[in-house]
Amino acid sequence: MNVIRFFENRFADNNSVNLMIYGFVLGGRTIDDPNYDAYPEKIYIHDNEFSGGGTVPGHKALAAWHAVTGMDSPNIVWDGVIKEGGSDDKIVCLANNGQGTTYPASRSLRGLLSRLAEGMKAYLEYGIDLR
Repeated sequence: MNVIRFFENRFADNNSVNLMIYGFVLGGRTIDDPNYDAYPEKIYIHDNEFSGGGTVPGHKALAAWHAVTGMDSPNIVWDGVIKEGGSDDKIVCLANNGQGTTYPASRSLRGLLSRLAEGMKAYLEYGIDLR
């Protein structure tokens, strides 16, 4: 099992999002190496400090979130991509990162996109480019 830990860091003023868990798959890239594992298994994010950031989202999904809600991107965003047949339960574990730093895994980008679909459709119908 792959385990990644982010701890005792200061994330500040990153335009798009302060910390993004983002895989090749969502970016539309292909993986040619059969030994490469593109899916997270266990990520611990704890005891970090977050400030500013999320004001100029660069990813299309985050730009849609920003445009529809008028809110900045959350400090921690996970694309929600998991291995086929896998579960998102306990992949990303969070502790002591301050209040309001993230949305739960159930509100990953995949979840946010489904909730924002109608808003995005309206923006696209009116010709607004969300890139």
